Amino acid sequence: MINENGKNLAEKFTNDLSINSLSKQLGNIKIQSLHEDFSGYSIELEFNRSIFPLISAPNIAINKNHWDALNKIAKFCIES
Repeated sequence: MINENGKNLAEKFTNDLSINSLSKQLGNIKIQSLHEDFSGYSIELEFNRSIFPLISAPNIAINKNHWDALNKIAKFCIES
């Protein structure tokens, strides 16, 4: 079940071009709160799979733009 805080975060993520680009380039981004009594967030990347093993995870390199987008996700989570 999504709460108001979750809705606000989802909207921020959806409206951010660098986060959308990260998802398109690397794969799904899964963000969830930890534990019933909130204690933080978990950010998980589910790398895109390819029929060609050499261009599929784990052979995906994360560049500075990817790290910047991941840091933005973390910042949004901390600020929420």
